[in-house]
Amino acid sequence: MGLRPKPQSRMQLLRLLATCFVINMALSSAWIVIQFDGAFEQGPPSPSELHVSFVIDSENTTGDISLQRATNFIVWTRERDDVNSTAYQENNGVSDEQSAGEKAEQRNEDHTPHEYLNIARDAVVWQTAIIVICEFFLLAGLPKMALPRNITLATLLITIIIAVPLSYIADLEAEGGGYSFQGNQPEQNQFAHYFQSADASIVPLGFEVEMETGGYDLGWVDPEHRQNVSQTPPEIGEEGYDSLIVFKGSLLVAFGQVLQWILVLPLIWYMLPTMQPNSDTPVGEKTLDSTAKEKDEDKSHLEFCTD
Repeated sequence: MGLRPKPQSRMQLLRLLATCFVINMALSSAWIVIQFDGAFEQGPPSPSELHVSFVIDSENTTGDISLQRATNFIVWTRERDDVNSTAYQENNGVSDEQSAGEKAEQRNEDHTPHEYLNIARDAVVWQTAIIVICEFFLLAGLPKMALPRNITLATLLITIIIAVPLSYIADLEAEGGGYSFQGNQPEQNQFAHYFQSADASIVPLGFEVEMETGGYDLGWVDPEHRQNVSQTPPEIGEEGYDSLIVFKGSLLVAFGQVLQWILVLPLIWYMLPTMQPNSDTPVGEKTLDSTAKEKDEDKSHLEFCTD
């Protein structure tokens, strides 16, 4: 009761139309926005900057990747030695073309396409459809459908907040996001004294991660000094210190307008309550007058039985 308006029959259709409108706006808006901004703070590739942005909606995943001030980064990638390939060729006598061909063939064999994100998308669409169907039943005079409608809304929020981001990450791993590090992890092979750190914080409708990573690039160190750099971190002015690379970045994962639209639904249902059949009482709510009336009827019934 309180501030909640009284149910009115002419408002029932309006509640259904408002629910359909909000769901349509939610499905057509952005679901998740992912933005990453990072820069090389120290080392040969500095001051190159990396900017990545992705938007996930009900149908597509669109993204943009840009590398700014990239001259030093390009020079670094071209001039540095591939420590893994060099060691492999020296020990096994395999050419670059043969090694690259074997890696490509192995990746094609191991790759198995997955569509976890599409499954999560379908789950969201089906849940919104169930909410609309429940609203139709409520309009037809079946007040018990309010409970499954509310349960479906809670499940929908969980799917958007948890299932959609995790399914996107799972797709990235399945499509090769994690394969490129198998047997070629920079902290074990390409870099010495590798370090990384991350600090997560909550922001409105999302979270942010500040990260820092770096190490001594053995591919930038002369072969005769790599052993010394691997054993002891060089100090300023010592051979190999200029190979120290430090990269800092910020990852922002925020929920788009889909979450804001979905959260409007409970407000609509509160301001436009469902009517019980042949009653002006909202579903799940009894007025003081109706409660008193029921008590009077029970009292009269008991007196009649006593007589």
